[in-house]
Amino acid sequence: MAGAKKKQQSTSKRTATRKKTSLLRSDSFRKKAVLLLIVLIAVGAIVVFTWVLPKYNGAKSGVGADGFSVYEMKGADLGVANSVSKEDVQRILGDQVKSVSDVKKSGVINLNGAKGQTATFPIVTKGDQQASFYVDVLEYKNVAALEDSGVTKGTVSAGKINDSPAYYMKSNKLGDQRETTLLVSKGSKSYKFVIAQPRQNITISEAEGLEKLIEIAKTAKL
Repeated sequence: MAGAKKKQQSTSKRTATRKKTSLLRSDSFRKKAVLLLIVLIAVGAIVVFTWVLPKYNGAKSGVGADGFSVYEMKGADLGVANSVSKEDVQRILGDQVKSVSDVKKSGVINLNGAKGQTATFPIVTKGDQQASFYVDVLEYKNVAALEDSGVTKGTVSAGKINDSPAYYMKSNKLGDQRETTLLVSKGSKSYKFVIAQPRQNITISEAEGLEKLIEIAKTAKL
C-alpha cells in the first residue's frame, strides 16, 4: 500500500514537472515574458529621462548624481546666428542647392558650465531634398576646459582657418541624416559647421562637403 502511494506521488511530480516545462516552452508564455521585459525597460527609461531632464522654471534642466547639470538659459544669446550670412551659404553651396531659407536659431543650453547654441539654415538640394546647413557653438569656461573636453577626439586636422585650428570629423549618420562636419576652435569656443542631408539621397559628397564647409568657415565671424 505504501509502495503504491509512493509511486503515485512520483507520478504526480513528473506530471507537474512536464506541465511546468510545457508552460515555459509555449509560445504564449514566451510572448508574455518578452512583453513584460519590454514594459519594464520602457518604465525604467522613462524614470531615468524624467530624473535627468526635469522641468525647471519652464525649461528642461537637471542635475545628475555626479553633479553634471543641464538647463536652458532663458533670454541668453551667443550670437551664433550672425556668424554666417545666408548670402554666403547660398553662394558657396552654389548649384548644389535650389534654395536657402532664413536662419533659425535655438535657445542657449548650459551643459555643466559650457554654453551652446545652434543656427540652422534649411536648404533644398538640387535633387529636391530637404537638407540643412548649420553652425553650432559651444563656449567653455576657459581654453583649458575646451582642451580637457576632448571635443576634437577622433578628428583629423584640417589645418588652420583664419589662424584658428580646424578639424575634420568623419561623416556620421544620425537617424535618416548624414552629416559632414568641420570643427573650428577659437579661444574657449568650439564651432561646428555641418551639412546635413538625407542619407538615402546624397547630393553633396563628403569630399565636396568638406571643401564647402571650409569656404563657409573662412567667411564666418567667430
